[in-house]
Amino acid sequence: MVAGLVNAPLLPARATASRAPGWGVPVLLAWALALASSGCPRRAPSTLELPLVTSDDPDAEADLEEARRLAEAGETEASEAGFREFLGEHPDDPLAAIAQLELARLRLADGEAAEARTLLAPLADHPDAGVAERARFYDGVALHLLGEHAAATRTLTPFLGRTVDPDETATLLHTLAAAADALGEPAAAVIAWDRLASAPVAERDRRDARQRLEALVPTLDDATALALEPELPRDGVAWALVAPHALRVAIQRGERAQALALATALRERGLAGDDDLGEMVLRAERSGATDARAIGAVLPLSGRGREVGRAARQGMMVAAGVPPSGPPAPDAFRLHFRDSAGEAEGAASAVEDLVTLHQVVAIVGPINGTAAEAAAARAAELGVPLLALHPGAETGREGAMLFRAFPSPAEEAAELVRGAAARGARRLAVLHPDIGYGARLRE
Repeated sequence: MVAGLVNAPLLPARATASRAPGWGVPVLLAWALALASSGCPRRAPSTLELPLVTSDDPDAEADLEEARRLAEAGETEASEAGFREFLGEHPDDPLAAIAQLELARLRLADGEAAEARTLLAPLADHPDAGVAERARFYDGVALHLLGEHAAATRTLTPFLGRTVDPDETATLLHTLAAAADALGEPAAAVIAWDRLASAPVAERDRRDARQRLEALVPTLDDATALALEPELPRDGVAWALVAPHALRVAIQRGERAQALALATALRERGLAGDDDLGEMVLRAERSGATDARAIGAVLPLSGRGREVGRAARQGMMVAAGVPPSGPPAPDAFRLHFRDSAGEAEGAASAVEDLVTLHQVVAIVGPINGTAAEAAAARAAELGVPLLALHPGAETGREGAMLFRAFPSPAEEAAELVRGAAARGARRLAVLHPDIGYGARLRE
């Protein structure tokens, strides 16, 4: 019996003999262009080896070797013709399956995925397990090239962790990542790129995966980042990119336990050195602690309303005895002021600073209505009492932790009308300042 085409197996369970030559450069380029045109990363087909299949016909073996030699030399048209001729002359030879696999790979390299699938279909149930698995593997790649990304994912996912050849592994992970991206599944794409970034593959493949992760991770929405973080290995590339995003979301949502766990992990891995990230880690580590003598205040100390804000600050300082006329009492309150600049975004950020950095037990302010609403919502998320100073702050979140120093315009007007009606008044005049608050009272 004469040994036929010998190649390394897809799976480690099968034995191998000698290694066959690789593919020619033109074929690699064609494959790369074919994948790129279909939205898949620029990957060449791996210099894969095929299963051990033998033949009793030396002429069949010689014909197959000649067709493969032409492919190796980059003479793809001649090589395809050789494989087709082989299949015509030796249709029943055991090596016909190898010729069909080789021809299917060439057609894939030419971008002819549909024809490749036709060639691969009868091989999926081949009695040789190596041939059958190779056929299913390349059929998965072909499905992706044809835009059938879900089917490609189902076909290729069982091969995860089972490939041996580095190029084969890279082809698998590139295709799965591109299919996930096409399906609008960024979390799955991140997982696939992360696998590739740490896989025993060529450095160019790992570098490409890292670059794609750096571009993809910043586009993740908050919910995806928070859900994805636990799924990633902490020694991988993606976790170091996703974890800061997840930490920021956990802090914003008041998820203190999760924020602390993330902060601890980031610090343990030496990733908290960046100024912004270091501040977030510090916030998380200090969240949950409370200083019973620390009071926070969110006031418009700059921008619109700064005169009122500064007057409120002075009043709070007088009430707290700041600065003290002598040594401060052991139980003296400590005031921490933050400037909202009269803006909602600044007010919410100020509340977060006061809670996570200064561990205040309660917050006074803001004065502006929209700023008060934003601050109240953030304080509710963080579980800190807030006393809004806006005369009619419609926080919509009043409860055990949120208070208003004044009634709302509707409440105040209703009481005035009830009082007047009780005294027999039937006609009312409205005198109001020509400002927003006055207009709301009039309404």
